[in-house]
Amino acid sequence: MNPPRRITRIAFHQFILIIILIYFRPLFEISATFETYFIIEFMSETIAFNNAHYDIGFKNIFIYLLKFNKNSLKNILFLFRVLLYQRKAAKLRKKNKMEGVEVPPFIMISITKQCNLNCQGCYQKAQHRAPEKEMSTEKIISVLKEAESLGTSLAGILGGEPFTRKDFFEIAGSMKNMIFATFTNGMLIDDEMIEKLKKYKNILPLISNEGYECETDGRRGPGVYKHFRELSQKFKKNHIMFGVSFTATSKNFDIVNDETFIKDLVKSGSTLFFYMDYRPVDGKSSDLELSKDQLQVLIDYTDTFRLKYDAIYLAPVAEKRYGGCFGAGKALIHVNFDGSVEPCPFAPISDMNLNDVSLKEALNSDVFRIIKEHHDTLEHTHQGGCTLWEHREWLHNIKKEDELTKAV
Repeated sequence: MNPPRRITRIAFHQFILIIILIYFRPLFEISATFETYFIIEFMSETIAFNNAHYDIGFKNIFIYLLKFNKNSLKNILFLFRVLLYQRKAAKLRKKNKMEGVEVPPFIMISITKQCNLNCQGCYQKAQHRAPEKEMSTEKIISVLKEAESLGTSLAGILGGEPFTRKDFFEIAGSMKNMIFATFTNGMLIDDEMIEKLKKYKNILPLISNEGYECETDGRRGPGVYKHFRELSQKFKKNHIMFGVSFTATSKNFDIVNDETFIKDLVKSGSTLFFYMDYRPVDGKSSDLELSKDQLQVLIDYTDTFRLKYDAIYLAPVAEKRYGGCFGAGKALIHVNFDGSVEPCPFAPISDMNLNDVSLKEALNSDVFRIIKEHHDTLEHTHQGGCTLWEHREWLHNIKKEDELTKAV
């Protein structure tokens, strides 16, 4: 009697997985350098490499992703293609650095300012920018292709809401080797879009969440939490890798750090958790900011979760531990919807626009140079959380031409 076709297919996928793990074993023995960890961790964590919390390492995380996708041969092959591409990109970055251009592994790009929600404390709306024209499809693809040619290998897609752009899948489809970590409220993702996400495996949706229904709907609007839970089930059923993006505030702090809450999300299929501490960009909600003690607890909890549960936990608030600010080209840059090149999304200061200069030229901007030159001073006075947010008044001053050479 022949075994059911479903069982045969799963067994074949698992056999292929074993063969791949054996064949590529040398790749898993790579030392834990900045370049290799960034393949999965999305940011510089060099100091943490000597930390016992990171014993799980790149090897175990990557093997976990393979196990999560053990029933999907296409996903397995995609992960290895990405791994090989990351190694190629690392060599390009090294080459450019020797030639005087520091290329970040990570580019964050806000492809639109449009959004279908009106969330409290939205950093994009708080900027009150003039109605500049958004970059065209062709321009965004051109920027990403130049970034790829320089060695940037990961893209954080921001908005507004990225899925409001009808050309989003065209953009993602033009960059098949680049991971698109897409920060989204998820409300526009329907069954038709899920079929597209199954095809575009380089898109990793990171669904915004504030906790349970009360916290999430309270900040983002009614029905958002329910839709998030329904999406999680559909993503898991369709073998779509996804993650959750938390904005940790003084109000939801205990929830987003609750082990039962996290365990449930891991069980629901989330492979990545991204923690961002709330910043009162509206100038009115400083009561929602985390205290210094809460920031440390957040860092400690993500270390604990990383050891206990098979998922990726990112907490940029821990930048002090990891050698300081990631922005201004050290590990990432931000390109706003109008082409302005900025140190990071929460430091919207720019002296270069990609409508006027190439990305390679923008990476050597005066603003980036001054931030890097004052790195030690900034870190010395750093209290915790985001360095550039703490020094935002100084940051605004360096935008002025006559103050570019002044010290902190």
